[in-house]
Amino acid sequence: MLMIEGYFDESGDLDTPPGIFCLAGYFIETEAAQLMHAEWVDVLHQYQLGYFHMVDCAHGTDGFEHLNKNERIAVETQLIGLIKKYTIEGFSIFAQADGYLKSDDAPDPYSECASGCVEALRIFLKMGRVDGKISYFFEKGHDSAGNAYKHIAQKLRKTDTVTFASKTEVPLLQAADLLAWQSAKYAKDWLYPKLRGKAPIRQPRKDFQSLVEHSHSFLYMESKDGKKYMGIEVWPLSKRSPSSVSMSLNSDGPIIYFQEQGSSTPIIPIQKTVGHRMGGGRMVYVAFDGLEDKRFALAFDEPHLIEALSVLLEAVYGSNEITPVFSAQTCTVEDLARASIMRVELGNGASMAFHLPADIIERLRSALAKK
Repeated sequence: MLMIEGYFDESGDLDTPPGIFCLAGYFIETEAAQLMHAEWVDVLHQYQLGYFHMVDCAHGTDGFEHLNKNERIAVETQLIGLIKKYTIEGFSIFAQADGYLKSDDAPDPYSECASGCVEALRIFLKMGRVDGKISYFFEKGHDSAGNAYKHIAQKLRKTDTVTFASKTEVPLLQAADLLAWQSAKYAKDWLYPKLRGKAPIRQPRKDFQSLVEHSHSFLYMESKDGKKYMGIEVWPLSKRSPSSVSMSLNSDGPIIYFQEQGSSTPIIPIQKTVGHRMGGGRMVYVAFDGLEDKRFALAFDEPHLIEALSVLLEAVYGSNEITPVFSAQTCTVEDLARASIMRVELGNGASMAFHLPADIIERLRSALAKK
């Protein structure tokens, strides 16, 4: 069992133009967090800093006045190096005033984003097949911190903990501050202009580009026609699929699933294969755990199971040369009123019939007679 820690801080708000709110942070193993903490504090001491605050580092204000621009760049560069060295992954979730849809199950944007951070770390562990105790740390002082705690408490396991602390009390919250500021800047200059079909205001900063050479996931909440969608952007670029779409999360029914924008097909992420059993009609029931441990089963007879496997193999390996192979018990030639057919009885009792040309039927009849 791993000990995992998540550190999160916010940047921006929906009421101040351009109306972008971001909550961001890092996942890190507890042993690595202890090493990163020590080296982080060493960097602060090296440059005579009481703490690291990205906005002040960028502009040389409030505690960074004694450092020139090159020295401030050197501080950030060293800290980004520690982030790359010790953290597992960065995570940022965005809300934008024009595209944020309030809902009854989320008291405010901060609480909804905090819930998204908690869920992201849980899903991260599930997808990695890792069992771990999680400690969540959030920067204290936000007006909605109380609502956020109540909102996420119901999602926590008994072994998980949540702490609201200052950046000086928990220095690794300063890493979250660095990511939150960089993410909000990127969203303002590049992400949201592109989403709105506009030209980007400016290219992403070089320090941002260096930061996202490490593994990061960006989620942005959008709404259309009264439905919420979640866009996903992963870094570095080598991790991205050829195309990406906005997705909505549907949790109204017994199974939680996603839907791509513009499509009505449910998409059910599989967290774990649970087992199988024989069902009625010689169908095999294969059980899976979905999101939030919502269990479901798929039912297959033999032909459809083989067909599904061939489609999966084709999707994974990109080949259209895979041919389904069915288990057959007998093969016979039957004479109908106007034609003869070949009938193949499958292992599960079903059969397939083929209407073949007369010359092939005769050759087949002759071959079967010799057996």
